Amino acid sequence: MRERRHVVAAGLDPRYGEATRAVGGDPTRGRPRAGRRRRWPVVLLVLLLVLGGAGVAAEHYARGRVETEVRDALPGLSQDAKVTTEGIVLLQAAQMSLRSLDVTASSLALESAGGAGAGGRGSEGQGEDQGEDLSLADLSVSMRQVGLRAPVTAASVDISATVPWEQVGAAMEEASFPGVSFPGVSSDLFSGTDVAVTADQVGTSAQDPGSATASASILGQEVEIGLVPAVGEDGGLALDITSVSLGGSQEETGTGLGAVGDLAASLALEGSQVEVPAELLPGGLGLSGAIVAPEGLRVRLEGEDVALSQM
Repeated sequence: MRERRHVVAAGLDPRYGEATRAVGGDPTRGRPRAGRRRRWPVVLLVLLLVLGGAGVAAEHYARGRVETEVRDALPGLSQDAKVTTEGIVLLQAAQMSLRSLDVTASSLALESAGGAGAGGRGSEGQGEDQGEDLSLADLSVSMRQVGLRAPVTAASVDISATVPWEQVGAAMEEASFPGVSFPGVSSDLFSGTDVAVTADQVGTSAQDPGSATASASILGQEVEIGLVPAVGEDGGLALDITSVSLGGSQEETGTGLGAVGDLAASLALEGSQVEVPAELLPGGLGLSGAIVAPEGLRVRLEGEDVALSQM
């Protein structure tokens, strides 16, 4: 009996072969609690991963909604368009405003603000509804401070794009020159003809915009007109006529064209510039630059407080 008491006092129970404490209770007490403490970091990590995944999904959804809104506002945007924003969209959406919104696309068809046709200087036919739209290629749009409340409006818009030569030729075909007075030739000099425009010298800046040539047939005569792009007084696109070639003879417009015949002389009257009025440009945007590029006229359009739905 004395030996058993010593054994129990030492913490060994001969009946069960288990360790016990004479004082202080079960030595294994508290071990499950330590295991629970070790599981807490794992649970917390799982929760963070779940919340993080939900945040990523919500951010992805928000960006998708922004792209949808842009496409709804610009239905003429090509399918390959890419819409990007700066920063976390969810945080900015809570304030109903995006710091930036950038769009790149191969093309964008825009409805003109006024539908007016192109005209020569002093044209009497400007302002007639021609139902023409503006086609832009190789598009890059940069918008700042874009409000998300309808209508979606950007504090500033900067567009760089190319007006294809086909569209420039169409503008030439619609131009009117009231000063032209030659039998069989109307003031709508190129009406009913196909005007082909090609680049001669590629431009590098506003000071060196480059040059192009427009070719057409008038009364069976092949006419080539030298063009230099510029910004018109009304903020539209102006094509300065620098030379006229008729039947192989060429004269600078500033020196008079009497030497190449009466037809050539009539072409020089008040026809030193072809204008694409600002009304043809998207609403709220004005032309700030134009240079000759291989595929067309590379233009820059700028505006403030522009509603995307009005572009």
